[in-house]
Amino acid sequence: METKKRMIAAWALLGALLLASVPLPAKERKGARVKVEQNDGTSISGELLMVKKDCLVVDGQAGGVIVELSEIRSVRILKKSQAGTGLLLGMIGGSVIGYALGRQSPGCQDAELTAGLSFLLIGLPAGGLGALIGSAQGKDVILNMGGKKQELLVLKLKRLARVPDAALSASK
Repeated sequence: METKKRMIAAWALLGALLLASVPLPAKERKGARVKVEQNDGTSISGELLMVKKDCLVVDGQAGGVIVELSEIRSVRILKKSQAGTGLLLGMIGGSVIGYALGRQSPGCQDAELTAGLSFLLIGLPAGGLGALIGSAQGKDVILNMGGKKQELLVLKLKRLARVPDAALSASK
């Protein structure tokens, strides 16, 4: 009996050591989706890979494209709309709150009627408000390059890039 316990403990230890040596997959960091407008009127859309002191590296349609900062008119940071999420959260939250308030009132004791009315009277308007807030959260941000604020804009873009450039933050 004692040797059976030792054998189980030995196999468990061996399994733990084997599992500890397996590399865990890390989630790859994604850069922001951007649209770079150049001074000559052309634009490049893609993922912001890296920001350097004097250029941006964007993963465009033709692969990685290096764009000099002096050639950039503006950078648009493309965001996904959150309207659907806001609509869903507003409808659920409004309905739950309306149902709870309706059940508290002394005049209405029918649970199905209270649930339906709370959805119609509170859930739908709250869902509409949530959709408006969600679509406002998903608005694109446009950064106009040029002027004295260019260094601040470059630092903001650096935070949004897939690969942060250590040389940029070290030089000052």
